[in-house]
Order: sequence, then C-alpha cells, then structure tokens
Amino acid sequence: MFKLKFAVAAFMVVASGLTMAANTDGRKTYIVQLKGEPAVTYQGGVAGLAATAPARGARFAYRAVDVQAYVSHLRQQQGAVAATVSRAPVLATYHVVFNGFSARLTPDEVVALKANGNVAEVFEDQARTMTTISTSRFLGLTAPGGVWSQVVGGAAVKGEGMVIGVVDGGVWPEGPSFFDRVDANGVPVSSGGTQVYGPAPGTFSGGCMAGEGFVPAQHCNNKLVGAKFYNAGFLASGLVKNWSEFYSPRDSVGGNLAHGGHGDHTASTAAGN
Repeated sequence: MFKLKFAVAAFMVVASGLTMAANTDGRKTYIVQLKGEPAVTYQGGVAGLAATAPARGARFAYRAVDVQAYVSHLRQQQGAVAATVSRAPVLATYHVVFNGFSARLTPDEVVALKANGNVAEVFEDQARTMTTISTSRFLGLTAPGGVWSQVVGGAAVKGEGMVIGVVDGGVWPEGPSFFDRVDANGVPVSSGGTQVYGPAPGTFSGGCMAGEGFVPAQHCNNKLVGAKFYNAGFLASGLVKNWSEFYSPRDSVGGNLAHGGHGDHTASTAAGN
C-alpha cells in the first residue's frame, strides 16, 4: 500500500464524441508562448527583478516576494502582447512553468502575434484522445520482482507524505484506489475500518472543487486530497459536449470500466491505495 496522496489537477476532453459548433468569426483557441522565462526557470537578467528559479533540490516558493514581483512583470508583458490583438478573448494566463496565455484568435491575429518580437510561438489548441489504461502492466510494475513488490529499508512503503498532481481526464472517487481507510484484512473501504492516511502536508495549498457529480465533502479524503477541473478552453472552443462527460473533476468513464478510465488509471498507478 503506497502512502502517497494525489490531487487530480485538471480536467481534459477526449476527441471522440465531439462535434464542432458553428464558428462564424473564424476564431479558434490558441496557446501563445512568450519569450521571457517563466518563474520556475528565471535565472535573473531583468533589471530590478531577482532570480526566481529554485536552487537544485529546493522547493519553488510561489508566494515569495521575489516570485510575485516577477509574476507581476510577466502579467504586464502578457497584457501588452494581448493588447495588440485587443478583440481576441483571453481565456487563461500562465506564469509558473510556462510564460504565455490562451486566447480565441482569428487567422490574421495568429499571423500578427507570430510577428511580434515578444512571442516565441503560437500553438493551436487541439482535442486529444487518451489511449491507454495498461501502463502498470507495460512497465512491469505488477510483475514478480516489479517495483510494487520490492522492499527498501525493510518496508514496501515508499513516498510517505508526498502529494502527486495528475493532469488527466478526472477521477472516479468511488474507486478503491482512492479510499483512505482499510478493513481488518487491509482491503481499502470507503467507510468504517481504520483510517490509514493522515491529512495532506501543511505545504499543500490545493483543494477540492465542486461540480457535476462531484461533492468535495463526500468525494475527497486524506488520499484524494484535491480535485479541480479546467474547461474554459473547451467551452470556448466551439466543441459541443454530446456524451456523458462531467463538468467537474469526475472521470466520465471510470465507473464503466473494470480498471477505471485514463485519469483513474494514471493516478492510481502513481499513488493508488
């Protein structure tokens, strides 16, 4: 049993089952990357702004004064670039591991941004199909002698106190991999039994987001410590949801497959109970 905790970090949409709505102004969703370094890799060089990249082995401190000063600089830079295509709706901005923003752009606006000296690249946002639910077998994790059966330092428990963020299709919280309790035989249970996971480390600042079919007080616990979904890009894309997807952290297929959906699969591989 791994003592790792995990947080589903985002909601993504598979390509199958989507139809394109009418798009009368020719706009599509793009991600615009600026040339300046994001906060996590900035080594200095901008007058008056100290380096924000953490030292090797050190934790990145997003709330530090120097980091917030540099993030403010990136926001101003992004705003200036976005202002050159002022009619384009900006959907989100990015500062920590990527410097840029996403926006709904016309073909002419894409050309203009690519010619902007502060822009590194403009990428069209694309729906992707998630294709595997067999990674643990493929990597040999469950095979005799695989990582999951190895003992280190006299214990098979590894990763105590770590929080793993998973960016994927969501989670089916009723899956046993995401319970924080076990029965007398060590089998994960949703209620009763013995709670074997403590609360998330004090450094964890995430949380659970309510949404369609997902209630934080009911579905999050000391194993599933956080779950959020991000669908602004999808809602703005012109794609139409015409199947049983959830506007929430919930995985749309987890309850219908023997091994869960793609999000359940990757999260439980990384930190499942």
